[in-house]
Amino acid sequence: MRKFTIATITALSLCSAFGAETLDSQMSTLAQTLAAKIKDSGRKKVTVLEFTDLEGKKITQFGRYIAEQLTVNLDSSKKEFAIVDRANLKRILDEHKLTVSGLIDPKTAKEFGQISGVDALILGTVADLPNSVKVFAKIIATDTAVVAGSGECRVTKDDEVKYLLGRGIESGGGANIDNGNVDPKSEGPKTGDSATRTKEKGPCSEANTGNYGFTNTKKVTVFTVIVYYREGADSSRTITVPPGQTQYVYDFPAGRHNYMVTYRAQVPIMAFPPGAPTTEKDVAYLRGEINVEQCKSGILEIK
Repeated sequence: MRKFTIATITALSLCSAFGAETLDSQMSTLAQTLAAKIKDSGRKKVTVLEFTDLEGKKITQFGRYIAEQLTVNLDSSKKEFAIVDRANLKRILDEHKLTVSGLIDPKTAKEFGQISGVDALILGTVADLPNSVKVFAKIIATDTAVVAGSGECRVTKDDEVKYLLGRGIESGGGANIDNGNVDPKSEGPKTGDSATRTKEKGPCSEANTGNYGFTNTKKVTVFTVIVYYREGADSSRTITVPPGQTQYVYDFPAGRHNYMVTYRAQVPIMAFPPGAPTTEKDVAYLRGEINVEQCKSGILEIK
């Protein structure tokens, strides 16, 4: 009598069960994994920090991108916890003279939790491998500095990932939430280029780049913003802006650029007759031009 053994392989805390996948798809799945573990841990208020290299010292645009994308994905997921915007996180750190690197210390993490009301931090590291990038994420309880959950994934090292990995923000010392281009004392979003602060020296002056933010003033609608590198070009940068939040296009070439704002909606498949079946499509909401200034950050309100 032959015996058969069925092996069940369960992928725990992994973004994908097999191989490396694209960055956005992996971040979406990682966010789902973390959201479930945040819920299981009973944490109610969470914020995401920029991811560093394995030594915890160097931050690249890749680490910042992960933090931004996880923040958006977690906020958009069905959850029982709140997400603290990263801009507000930086403001709190600046006001109380705290650093992100210090939040790993139990005493500092507890102090930050008491000040901000945040009871869990999401932080992580990035391993730059020959053909892929491994991302490790941890949920740290602010009251104990104990790991309350974790997740990991492997991302294909395509051209976009290589670009982000090659652009450093800061090395040595603490990991800041922002590279200093955005004024942490800003009282709120403002329309136009007046909401800026000049950074005298740094990579932005050498690369002739700046930042530009888009503030979603709506209560329900989620907007997608596409900023084109030059007029008539297909090459662009895309960000998702949830209701009541501001998201930035970082390190964008200085100069004037066209942008388009869209949202998802149910649209009739035909104009006639009334009550025709609908399908979900991207609908253009706003078009215009922004002026990105070197080493400055502008903000535009989507009303």
